[in-house]
Amino acid sequence: MRLRIMNNKEKEVFKVARWSKIPVELIGQEVEVHNGRRYVRVKVIEEMVGFRFGEFVTTTAWSTKEISKQPVIKRKGKTK
Repeated sequence: MRLRIMNNKEKEVFKVARWSKIPVELIGQEVEVHNGRRYVRVKVIEEMVGFRFGEFVTTTAWSTKEISKQPVIKRKGKTK
C-alpha cells in the first residue's frame, strides 16, 4: 500500500488509491481518496477495516434532471 503523507496545519492527511485495503493503523485518521477527478476526504472508522477505499467514494456524478411528467400511453391490441 502506498501512502503519501502531506503536512497539514492540524494533522497529517494520507492520500491513497481506491484499490488499497484499509489497515487497522488508520482508524480515526482522515484520508484522501482519488475518485478519478479529485480527492475526496474520508474518515476511517472501525467498521471500514478490511474493505477497499474505493467502496466509500463514488466515481460517477448523478444528474439531477427531472423526469418528464407526461403520462405513458399504453396501446391496446397485439404487439408485433
